Amino acid sequence: MSIRCCLKAARQDIRIASGFFTIRGWGLIRQYTTNKNTYLLVGLDEPGEERARQALIAEIN
Repeated sequence: MSIRCCLKAARQDIRIASGFFTIRGWGLIRQYTTNKNTYLLVGLDEPGEERARQALIAEIN
């Protein structure tokens, strides 16, 4: 089963854990997250944690 099939099949919650996540990657899956609770656990290297957090929040909103 592909990741897209899994995302489509999710009814309420989607949980993703990743050591590396990009805004481009979010764009590839965003259409499958509409009306679903989506939780992202992203690993970040210091000292860019706050900068990366702000960039993700700005892009997602």
